[in-house]
Amino acid sequence: MTRHLRGRWNVREWPLWQSPAWVRRYVVAVTCGYVAAVAAVLPGWAFRLHDARLFALLVIFGIITVEVTRRTGEPSGLVKDAHGIWYLSVALLLPPLYALLAPVPLWLLTQLRVRRGLVYRRVFSVAAIGLSVAAASWLFRVVAPAWGVTDGSSARRPLLWLAIAVSCAFARSAVNRVLVVVPIKGTEPTASLRHLLLDREVLQHELAEMCIAALVAFAVAQAPAALLLALPFGFLLQRSVRHTQLVSAARVDGKTGLLNAATWNREAVTYITRAVRAEAPLALALIDIDHFKQVNDRHGHLTGDQVLLAVTDAIRAAHRGSDLCGRFGGEEFVLLLPDTSAAEAGQIAERLRANVAALRVLAAGSGAPPVRVTVSVGVAVMSDN
Repeated sequence: MTRHLRGRWNVREWPLWQSPAWVRRYVVAVTCGYVAAVAAVLPGWAFRLHDARLFALLVIFGIITVEVTRRTGEPSGLVKDAHGIWYLSVALLLPPLYALLAPVPLWLLTQLRVRRGLVYRRVFSVAAIGLSVAAASWLFRVVAPAWGVTDGSSARRPLLWLAIAVSCAFARSAVNRVLVVVPIKGTEPTASLRHLLLDREVLQHELAEMCIAALVAFAVAQAPAALLLALPFGFLLQRSVRHTQLVSAARVDGKTGLLNAATWNREAVTYITRAVRAEAPLALALIDIDHFKQVNDRHGHLTGDQVLLAVTDAIRAAHRGSDLCGRFGGEEFVLLLPDTSAAEAGQIAERLRANVAALRVLAAGSGAPPVRVTVSVGVAVMSDN
């Protein structure tokens, strides 16, 4: 436990320092911007018991949501949750300081009760979420008065109030996603922006979250006691989000992020069936890292894992978005190439071979020379000829 905590808090060991310089500056800038925003709104904040009670109630409901879904865990990578249901009410019904502080207790609880993450990542997540909730709060305070809508008039113009609330929810989600995706893309250049920003499952969950959040905020504006009816929706949506993320995680290989063998086999059947029906060409490339056992024996398995990640990046750089790529075994990868002739498959295989041959992987241990590896690529083509 002591070693675990020391690793989380040891600043020198944070992966942040291996990121590009602009990513480090970006993370620091967002965090400092969050602190500056809190400092800017703090002088104008006046304590009101009603606001404090409502904020505490919304935070408690968020805490209950975390506790109820705690056993489902938290996947690694970009994490999605359903706390926006509670954040929107904070943004629309309470002063901006509460909007900035809303994610702090929930993410602290997640760190202590669900999954211990690196401290700087948790702090950055709090900053990004806090700024996004504050953006929704600012937007509501600009747009609502311009349209003659306030908290007190929401009952007289409910549709307009709800429309503004949904717009604020959309703004919160968009700001948060952009803030979080930028460093992810910076540290993983091969990551798909389309997947990060436009994943269909995530967008469907976010749409449901926005609608429920707007309805909850509207109900709370009329009668705070109505918040009790929102709690089941909160943890059901949270469980749904976690279930989707865990199912997605079960489809990929834990070390490389590529499809695992079972998932690749299932999806490959669909590709092959489609190609047969359309009488379209289809190519298959099998990729094997040469003498990979020697890498593990000479440099250790940690270096072997780094080699696997480097080869994975080279494969991603060589294949197209329509291709189906997976890890087939220990050092074996498989690449299905739809609508690809023998000549085109050969070009892709040669580009992949050259990409891997140019790799220089730093070995574990100071002073060790970079590790170089090669791959063997076999190609087979199915066509109507």
